[in-house]
Amino acid sequence: MELPGLRINRDESRSQYKCSDFGVFYAEALDGSVSHFRDKNGLECDAVLHRRDGRYGLIEIKLGSEKGIQDDVKTLTTFSKKIDTDAMRSPSFLMILTASGDFAYRRDDGIWVVPIGCLKP
Repeated sequence: MELPGLRINRDESRSQYKCSDFGVFYAEALDGSVSHFRDKNGLECDAVLHRRDGRYGLIEIKLGSEKGIQDDVKTLTTFSKKIDTDAMRSPSFLMILTASGDFAYRRDDGIWVVPIGCLKP
């Protein structure tokens, strides 16, 4: 399974990396950077993964629960709809990064749900 710029595998040895380490580890591996975004109304995105070629992805980081994932789906959807695509590209992907789980999957709405242990650069 592939996200733009990220490969997803089932290597559980990667689960040693905490979600908070995501920015440093994966951004450096992809020759990119990670930022946090919050607008004046309080809408925020936990991580925006920026690639040097202008591509980017919006990432919410969640420790687990299905309710938390549903809340993050709403946040990502709201956030992505506010992007002025005349001024910049649309996000390459929307993702919820979780602390646990056995597999990554893509929801019907296109949002990826990915356990940290499934990622590798």
